[in-house]
Amino acid sequence: MAHIPHIGFCIVSSVFLYFAGFYYIFKSNFNKLAKGGSFLLTSAVLLYTLQYDQGTDFLHHGEYNLAIWVLVAVLLTILLTSTFIIWYFQIKRSAAICIVLVTLYVVVTGSTAKYKLERGMLGQRMQMLGPCESTCCLPLYTPYLVEFLPRRFFNFFTGPETCPNIKTISTLKDGILTMHCSPKKMPYYIINPDFTQREPHLEFHQGQPILTTDLSRLWNAVEHKVINRTWTQPVKITEGEYIQTYCGDISNYHVQNIKSQEALDRAHSLSKNEKDDPPNVLVIVMDSLSRAHFHRRLPKTVRTIERLDTSKGGTYSVFEFFRFHSVLFNTAPSLRILMAGLSSQEITSGNFTKEDIEASLLWRDFRERGYVTAWTNDFCQDYFNMFLNIEQPHLDHESVLAYCHYDYAPRQGAYSNFKGGMYSLERRCIAGRYVHSYTLDYVSQFFDNYASVPKFAVSLISDSHESSSAVITTVDRQLSKFLEEITRDHPNTVIAIVADHGLHLGAYARTPAGVVENALPALFQIYPTSFLKKHKQFSQNLQDNRQHLASMHDFYKTLHHVLHRNDPHSPFVDPIESKWTADGKSVAQ
Repeated sequence: MAHIPHIGFCIVSSVFLYFAGFYYIFKSNFNKLAKGGSFLLTSAVLLYTLQYDQGTDFLHHGEYNLAIWVLVAVLLTILLTSTFIIWYFQIKRSAAICIVLVTLYVVVTGSTAKYKLERGMLGQRMQMLGPCESTCCLPLYTPYLVEFLPRRFFNFFTGPETCPNIKTISTLKDGILTMHCSPKKMPYYIINPDFTQREPHLEFHQGQPILTTDLSRLWNAVEHKVINRTWTQPVKITEGEYIQTYCGDISNYHVQNIKSQEALDRAHSLSKNEKDDPPNVLVIVMDSLSRAHFHRRLPKTVRTIERLDTSKGGTYSVFEFFRFHSVLFNTAPSLRILMAGLSSQEITSGNFTKEDIEASLLWRDFRERGYVTAWTNDFCQDYFNMFLNIEQPHLDHESVLAYCHYDYAPRQGAYSNFKGGMYSLERRCIAGRYVHSYTLDYVSQFFDNYASVPKFAVSLISDSHESSSAVITTVDRQLSKFLEEITRDHPNTVIAIVADHGLHLGAYARTPAGVVENALPALFQIYPTSFLKKHKQFSQNLQDNRQHLASMHDFYKTLHHVLHRNDPHSPFVDPIESKWTADGKSVAQ
């Protein structure tokens, strides 16, 4: 990370130098042939330089360099062109009007920065913002790049935000696959493997994990495991949860949750020992999303959550945590704590065996208390293996390979900024549908399939994991609808929307405002009032801790306290003491 300022300086300098070079060639006394040759040679060198490195990791990050170079070049072009037009046509009055309007826009937008950072749901405000005497003041910043510029300023060139319109040739309802295709077009379907059983041949290929950044290893391991069948009539699909259908050159994709009778019987047997009706627990993990950006880009979801609160006539209580702090700037440290309550240092120290880590897994604890468990990850990576080095995460359902689809995670370019993958500035689509729609549908089916028993699910949505800060907007409508439906159909459900950190890619992430937002991810907890009435101290402590500094460690403990709510040896979430507070400098760092 230390070399980023140096690289940024070199990129910005190169833009100015190239512009100066082109201007020198244009104004030189060269003849037409020499000028044309100089332009072509300079352009060829530029194109070669921009194409030399197209990597997307910390060692080879040419795609990010290209994105920054193009951004600076576009801004400089606009500035120089505007200046030239004003000068050439001597549009003094128009220029004055433009300057006044731009100044007014900057002043108004900048003056609302404090309000936009302070704002919370239900009229709540962030306290101790800006200069004050408290030890937990946050620095007041102006988020210029995301407030001043149009929402799609950094990805306008990627085309429409909606997924391509693909004709519906098949439906999958209650496990029955029906196709609408002429026999002459030879309709067929493919059932893809999944991780539900965690069979060794699906975890490793030639002794190596298959879900890594080298997706060729994945495809080599699973391509010969798919089931390919001709469709002739409606058929019950029981062999797998991911189905691709084909009718000529048209293809549809379906994801389903298949009920496990074994898991259902186990949950019925164990949950009978509970003294009350155990609440369902749903955790939605939003990768790379700050609290401020949640409000900024998901207005429909914000309004839906507000309507759930008792103050708006709902049957839930909503808690927004204004000082929920990221562990580090990236995903792994926070997810390790969420998954097993262990820090990266503890896991890599060698002091914990695989058995120790498995014993601390959230899913194991919930499963042993009569819950059916699920995990979905739209990042096409095995986080249990990558982050915790374990193979048995105690899951009843695991949806990961569903997102290793060639529309979204091809062999080459899955981690590109411009090819629709997990880092992409573009829309995230599979077979004409948003990737997150498959996640939300899967969770809905999971809840419906196990309506009679308690459920625990953690689902990762990574649409905000990109550098334009705009793609997450595509999630808003469906996430809002999903929350309305899940709270209506399964009212005894505790819901938490949590992020691992704020935006950490792109130009905005490198600004002072971006650094602060990276440290302050989103955390919203939504509890049925029926639950809180039984546990009043729990409710009071959540209310008191909204403005206190907290981390994923606290959230992990909160989930445990929900699970062990009736255990006299497991106290409810404690008030966070003042020793947890930090000054603005440490928050920014």
